[in-house]
Amino acid sequence: METEQDHHGDVALLRQMAGDNGGGATAQCAWAEFYRRHAPYLLRVCHRAHHNILGDLGVSDAVQDTLIRAFHRAGTFRADDTLDADAQCRAVRAWLGAILENVIRDSFRNQPEIEFVDPIVLGLNPQTESDAMPESAQLLALEEALAGLSDREQYVLRTTALWYNPGQSQQRLPNEVMEHLTTHLETTSANIRQIRARAIAKLRASLMSSGAHEGTEGHE
Repeated sequence: METEQDHHGDVALLRQMAGDNGGGATAQCAWAEFYRRHAPYLLRVCHRAHHNILGDLGVSDAVQDTLIRAFHRAGTFRADDTLDADAQCRAVRAWLGAILENVIRDSFRNQPEIEFVDPIVLGLNPQTESDAMPESAQLLALEEALAGLSDREQYVLRTTALWYNPGQSQQRLPNEVMEHLTTHLETTSANIRQIRARAIAKLRASLMSSGAHEGTEGHE
């Protein structure tokens, strides 16, 4: 059965959602239609970008939280309702995408964390030093060192490197990321730490032998 909202553009729906502070029946009906239109799109986007970390339940929760935030913040959306339906849809989806990314960041920020010691600090010589290895040679040395690692070691290093914060002495990894690693590699969190420590030791040994790691003591 069609409702009045079925014929409204996305901008009109958002304005209805913002009316009466979202407490009226019209706002609720507008949100139901807005949810119907955009939830499948957000599920596809979130699944593609974050499923490996969040899993099915996490993706569903993130989309639900995104649409709830959109409902409460509908009055903050700014767009010309004279745009055609496709242009309105694109503008709204860009807005929803930004909300989704904030939801994802907040979910990791609020997760209990597991201490993940010994951050990756390769400490390649700065190019300002007269005897520094050329940048191209440094990159080649690093690529060769990485190639010498096992697939598991490379995967752990590449995944955890995404969460490394330069300059912070205490490094921690979100539980969700550790769960992804243990599930993907079918091992324990303790073994993940061992794999990572072993990989870092191999990298440093390889870089030192190539001359690309001189002067890196004290970076532990």
